Amino acid sequence: MIVYPPMNRWGGLLLVLLGCGDNTSGPLTLPDAARLVDAMALDATTSCSDGASCPGRVFVDRDNDGVFSDGDTLAAGVKVFFETGLSVTTNSSGEYSLPARDRDGIVWVRSTDQMAPGPHWQLVPAGPEFSVDIAVPENTFDGPFSFVVASDTHAGIKAMSVEDQILALTQSQSQLNLPSFIAVTGDITQPNKPEHFALIQQAIDSTGVTFVPIPGNHDWYDGGVAYREHFGPPSYSFDSGGTHFVVLNDGTPVNDAQENERAEFLAMTIAAIQDDRDVVVLMHAPPYQEFLDRLLLLDIDILLTGHMHTNRTIDHGNFVEYNTQPFAMGGVDRTPAGYRVLTKRESGGFDIVHKHVVNAPFETLLSPAINNHVSPSCQARVIVSAKGQSPITQVRAQIETLGEVSLVQKSDWTYTSGELPLCIDGQFQVDVEIFYQDNTIKNLGGTIEIGDSDPIETGEWAMHQGGKAHLGQAEWPHPMPEFTRWVTTVSGSINSGSPIVADGRIFMSVSDFGAGTKGGIVALDPDNGETLWEFTTGFSVRNASAAAQGKIMFISQDGTLHCLDAATGQVQWQYELALNSPANERIMYSSPTIDGDTVIAGGGHELVVIEIASGEIVWSVDEPYSGTSYDPWASYASPTVGNNVVVIPVNRKGGLFAFDRELGTRLWQTGYEPVLGVQGSPLIVDGIVYVVNELLKVTALDVVTGEVQWSRLPVGGTFGWGYFSGGTPAVGAGKLFLPSLRGELIAIDLATGVWQWTHQGNDSNVRLTHYDGQSGALSTAPIWVDGKVWTAGSDGILRVLDADTGVELWQHDIGSPLTSSPTISGDLVIVSTLGGTVHALSYR
Repeated sequence: MIVYPPMNRWGGLLLVLLGCGDNTSGPLTLPDAARLVDAMALDATTSCSDGASCPGRVFVDRDNDGVFSDGDTLAAGVKVFFETGLSVTTNSSGEYSLPARDRDGIVWVRSTDQMAPGPHWQLVPAGPEFSVDIAVPENTFDGPFSFVVASDTHAGIKAMSVEDQILALTQSQSQLNLPSFIAVTGDITQPNKPEHFALIQQAIDSTGVTFVPIPGNHDWYDGGVAYREHFGPPSYSFDSGGTHFVVLNDGTPVNDAQENERAEFLAMTIAAIQDDRDVVVLMHAPPYQEFLDRLLLLDIDILLTGHMHTNRTIDHGNFVEYNTQPFAMGGVDRTPAGYRVLTKRESGGFDIVHKHVVNAPFETLLSPAINNHVSPSCQARVIVSAKGQSPITQVRAQIETLGEVSLVQKSDWTYTSGELPLCIDGQFQVDVEIFYQDNTIKNLGGTIEIGDSDPIETGEWAMHQGGKAHLGQAEWPHPMPEFTRWVTTVSGSINSGSPIVADGRIFMSVSDFGAGTKGGIVALDPDNGETLWEFTTGFSVRNASAAAQGKIMFISQDGTLHCLDAATGQVQWQYELALNSPANERIMYSSPTIDGDTVIAGGGHELVVIEIASGEIVWSVDEPYSGTSYDPWASYASPTVGNNVVVIPVNRKGGLFAFDRELGTRLWQTGYEPVLGVQGSPLIVDGIVYVVNELLKVTALDVVTGEVQWSRLPVGGTFGWGYFSGGTPAVGAGKLFLPSLRGELIAIDLATGVWQWTHQGNDSNVRLTHYDGQSGALSTAPIWVDGKVWTAGSDGILRVLDADTGVELWQHDIGSPLTSSPTISGDLVIVSTLGGTVHALSYR
């Protein structure tokens, strides 16, 4: 039994932590002890006397010198905690005193709306009653309350320097409304060494951001020693901007006692809230089911997590979880480096937008494009792609005969006008001014030419990489594209989901890396880019749709397969894949595959074949990974069909599986190595399955037996978790063309895997590569066309290469990063940008 000594200011009351009175009521829990200590708040008349310690003070440090001085304000009525258990409340003079402690630990202040957010703390030793002054900076932010959430900085990775962290931190502060703070949801360091905590502290100090840390598993290799020394309490709470924030220590797998302590601290801090303010919880990893069940019992509005190196929106019913990708490097889900900005609404809740980290500022006039020739149908638009070191305050265009036109922001860096009433033939000069908050003005210019255009025909590109074997083969019997027919925008980003052309329409998959609410699919008119209809799901759609029988099918990130009428966008049927699985494990990035009158979709917890006309299930396989190691890292790989076999990889290391196309019986499966971290879909050529894993290692297997024919790593220098493999390869003329997040397009011999040639792209302006701050450009799925290879680069350039030699034959600079593959259909080449613009090129 631990008994605290008598405390004069509490009238000699004895506090017994592990037993009370006659002990008939059992031991006190930490929340019980906290409530008892809270009840013993200091009397304002207490003074120091011989043998008694002086009370500590909490004060608002207005001059930021760390000591109480003239002009500083004593903080009355604020909570002071020792770790997550004992707490006291400061008296009217801002004084408090801690009871005795049987261990060293951290004392911290739950800061109020008037104080700077984050942990404000001191290390204190074990011993008798003790106090220490705690200086809390003043909250000087005004205007709408906002903050930045980022994750997984991993300071100390060899491929990223402190300059990479400074770049990301600086850009996160480049907002019209300066954020109150930035929270990094764990894995602040990579190897958990003191020098790496110092490295991230150097970046924080150089940028002057207010930093709210959350520990991750990489920060806890030493049991939290270095983290606690640098960033203080691993669990704490604070109020800011009319919102209550709770940070939970998720740095290490917890035992039952630790889980109970964490849950009780969360419940206690929420129960103490005096008003109806929003509650935001921050922790490193998405909660496992048992802890999620406990969270669902509490009044939480938003959960912010990291760890998965992905960008996800997960609706848990009572609250929404926003999982954010790494801050300064690409994610395992091919999301470029970035962060979210949450801005408080007057009515409560938050508006959530996403921002990408770029390597350099840019300004580009996307529309009118070079040789932009528009039919006289009033469909012309001015579209600008711009991102600077200072926030953009306004973008406007001056158009000959029309006067001034304002552009509105459509996504992170895309600004667009409405449809312009340019309905007569002629050329019209467009001058654009971009105004930055630092008073810089940038000027762009171009010409819109209005006139009759030759009619175009569209073909069919009905699914990912053109067919159920995903070979990426198309026809283009024309000269290279010379004209931009039109440019338009969608409501979010376009990342990995290539355009689909069917039923005289273009279908674009839309991702929303912020709140997810803009995610869905858009149907466009191929003649002019006009939006025919738009369907939103509340979740991003990360891959291509698939079309058949006048219907369009796609999978939203939450694992729902949608079937819409292609002409109207009306829902025909929906199927929730793996409905009984945990929400975090239902995440899907794959594209559906059409085979005859059925659609094949899924992976992970379920693979299903459905009749397109009726929505009825033909067969379904639950737990296709059964007997292997499952993990929740979703893959972009889609089901591939050939030789009456369905082949699909499962997540990061579930293995490659083959099923009888008609019956759904399992034919064979592999271990995880051939498909470790696979993102491109398998290909089936002449009875052989080709699959490329994260190392760029290619494995060829017999489609009927699963027997390995050969396995080869065409280039060296790769490592696990590097995720160097990009989009789905293409096949043509006896070669396999591999896109790479290293920035290369690699050609190998289809029969042997022997290297043939490599074409290196430029550096990318967005950060796509996992565990690397820099990225190459040629990572999207290529297309083989009659001895040529078409590839879209994240450097913004569409290239055509000689398939035999890799020599570049032609290029067209779109002017904005391309992270999804091009589509060739009829007379059009359709290219989409990460910024959410769609470009239709033609040869006439």
